[in-house]
Amino acid sequence: MKPQKLIVKEAWAPDVYRDHIRVYEKQRIDDCGKIIKEGSICEISVEENSNKILAILRGNEKDSERDSVIRIDNYLRQELGVEEGSKYGFIFRKVGFFGQLRWALNSTEPGYRISAYIAIVSLLISILSLLPFILKILTRLVSCIIK
Repeated sequence: MKPQKLIVKEAWAPDVYRDHIRVYEKQRIDDCGKIIKEGSICEISVEENSNKILAILRGNEKDSERDSVIRIDNYLRQELGVEEGSKYGFIFRKVGFFGQLRWALNSTEPGYRISAYIAIVSLLISILSLLPFILKILTRLVSCIIK
């Protein structure tokens, strides 16, 4: 799939520091040529410099310039190495579970980060709570084998 050539514009105020990128549906196309569903976490890369970030792709339907514009906040523009008002080739790729987790752990939005850390701590506590049960089963198996 060829990169989507889009002009970089400033993000709308509600999207700043939320890791949201606004792209019109017809430009939200993955490497297989399928439209990426709004709200999907994707890897966004820039053809000209190979920089990549993880962000949520949102719609841009209300924008009068929607066919040619991508709206990105200053923080993400710096990460991508792009300048406002310039045209770049963008490549969008949906990420899987571990990509989504990586995005949440590194998000600029504290709510996403904190939720991800709580989920990981909960998972670790659950695993630790199973250890005594697993050790008991293993000791019984070993004692049966020795007899």
